[in-house]
Amino acid sequence: MSILAVPLHVAANGVGDVPASSLVNGVSVRHVSSMMKKPLVTAAVVCLVVLLPATCPAAFQIRCASLSGRTYVFLSDVARYYGMKYHPGQKTVRLTSKYSDLRFTLERRECVLNTVSVHLSFAPRMWKRNPTISETDFRLMVDPVLRPKCLPKGTVKRIMIDPGHGGKDHGATGRKYREKDVNYSVCRILVEALRKQGYTVSLTRGGDTKLSLERRAKLARAWRADLFISVHANYVATKSVRGAETFLLSPKGTPSTYGNKSSKSLSLGNAFDKQNARAAYEIHKGLKTATKSSDRGVKHARFLVLRDAPCPALLVEMGFLSNSTEESLLGSARHQRKVADGIVQGVRRYHQSLLQGGAAK
Repeated sequence: MSILAVPLHVAANGVGDVPASSLVNGVSVRHVSSMMKKPLVTAAVVCLVVLLPATCPAAFQIRCASLSGRTYVFLSDVARYYGMKYHPGQKTVRLTSKYSDLRFTLERRECVLNTVSVHLSFAPRMWKRNPTISETDFRLMVDPVLRPKCLPKGTVKRIMIDPGHGGKDHGATGRKYREKDVNYSVCRILVEALRKQGYTVSLTRGGDTKLSLERRAKLARAWRADLFISVHANYVATKSVRGAETFLLSPKGTPSTYGNKSSKSLSLGNAFDKQNARAAYEIHKGLKTATKSSDRGVKHARFLVLRDAPCPALLVEMGFLSNSTEESLLGSARHQRKVADGIVQGVRRYHQSLLQGGAAK
C-alpha cells in the first residue's frame, strides 16, 4: 500500500493548497499546520491522502486529521476503503460487511475485530463529529488483520517455541503448579502438533534449565526462525481475574497497553510490525476458540524477547495460575492439548495470510 499526498482545497476554513510535505515512516504526507495563523496543540487540521492498494481505484481517498500532533484517519473513509457499511453511534462506531465486523469505542483503546478483543495503541477520537482512529493503528493493526495483501509475501517453515522461565526461575507459582513446568509441558505438546503439520520446530530450552531473555532471542536468530512464540502463564493478586491474552511488540512511537509513555526507539522486532499484528491476532483467535477462555485481548508490550526477535514474534499468556479454576485447567493434559491446538490453528492461518501477501519486503 502506498500513500501519496494530494492538494487540499477547503474554502470554509480558509486553508488552500498545501505547499509543505514531509516523510513520516517512509510515507509522503502534506501538512497544513503551517497555513494556520496560530499553532494549536489539540486542534485538528485536515489533509487528504490517496491510498493505492492493488485492489482499489486510484481515486480513492481517506481523510486524516492531526490531533495533538498525531495523525488520525476518518473511520467513515476506512469503511469505504474496505467496502464496509458504516454505523456511527454516540460513543461507538461499527463497520460491517459480509465477512467482517469491527467495533470501536471513542476514547477507549480496546476494540473488537471479528469477535477478537484487540487493544489499539491509541484510543479512537472524535474530530468535528467525525470518529477517527490513529493512522498507526489503521496501518499496523487493522489493515494487517483485514487485508493479507498488505503483508510481505512469504512462508513459515521454521518455528522457535520458547517455554517461559526455567531452572531457578520458577515464574509464577500457584497452589499446585509452577509456571515453568506448565509452560514446558504445553510447549512439548505444541512442538509435536506443529511437526505433524509439517513445520520444523525447535525449543529454546529442552528441559528445566534457566535461559536469559537475551539468549532466547539469540537462539532464534542463530536457528533462523521464521516465527517465535513465547509461552507463559499469568498471575495477579486479584484471584477472580482469568482469561488468555497475547502480546506483540509495540510499534515505535506508541505506548504499551499497560502504559501511556510512547517508545521513541526502534527495536529489531519492529521490522515485522505488520506480521506481528497478524500473527498475534490469528494465534490469539485460535487460542480463544480452542480453549473457550475469557478473551483478555491482543495487547502491546516491549518485552525483551519481542524487542530482540529476528523474526515475527509474540508472547502468549495462557491463563492465570492465581485463579483456582484456571490453574486446574492449565495443569490438565486435556486443556494443555487445547492450548496447543489453538496455537497451531492460529499458526496455520497466519501462514496462509503470508502466502496471500503482496507487499514488498
